[in-house]
Amino acid sequence: MHAGDICSRNLISVSKSDSLHKAIELMHKHSVSQIPVFDLTKPVGLVTEDGLLKHMVEKEEHEVKKMKVEDVMDPPPPIVDVKTPARALIPLVRFSKCALVSEKGNVVGIITTSDTLKMVE
Repeated sequence: MHAGDICSRNLISVSKSDSLHKAIELMHKHSVSQIPVFDLTKPVGLVTEDGLLKHMVEKEEHEVKKMKVEDVMDPPPPIVDVKTPARALIPLVRFSKCALVSEKGNVVGIITTSDTLKMVE
């Protein structure tokens, strides 16, 4: 089993210039706890529930409404090739919360903690 076998290929993402409101809406709509952030095709960050909560506590409501994704994003997650052995992903995802999966240099999916549980099935 490899990364390409367990990754979610329905990659939900945002642009660094998108509104924070858009990121939050996507997270609710798709029931995800993190969303990768792109600058065109390059991954540049990650928006997480934890990161959002931190910023929402530190800022006034009117400030949060004006914020962009780039104002709250964490560093980008690691990127692994589709052929990376699935077992090698467990410590990586445990540390990073997720990993992006690339094929021929293009990001094609994401692996989260819940995706690694598919290995046990």
